[in-house]
Amino acid sequence: MTGEGFGGIDIWQSLSGGAIGFLLFIPLYALRAMGAGDVKFFALLGLMMGTHYLIPLWLIGSVLAGVHATAWYLSTTSFVMTSATWHRIQASIMNSEAYQRLLKRRAGRRGIPYAAYLAVAAIATGAS
Repeated sequence: MTGEGFGGIDIWQSLSGGAIGFLLFIPLYALRAMGAGDVKFFALLGLMMGTHYLIPLWLIGSVLAGVHATAWYLSTTSFVMTSATWHRIQASIMNSEAYQRLLKRRAGRRGIPYAAYLAVAAIATGAS
């Protein structure tokens, strides 16, 4: 056993990555700009990958979330002309029982699945 984790990090790099990841995102949770799951997931990624991966993870995840937010915004405005087929698909999804249950559970909260984009970033940076 070498005592090295992912990317050759040791226990101290792992612990500092987790602590820094948590401390960086906890203010966003306090401002209600981010969910608790996103904060915990970023801390976990810091714990697993160390401090040197935190900035690339944050940047890639933020770009992906920004693209998602932009696409969502444009699709809800009249800026983008969509086809009648797309409107029928969208209406059938929004009127479905599963979607209505999801809305009820979310209690009116809206958001971007940031943890999912952080996971994609972790795969992208970890594979290189």
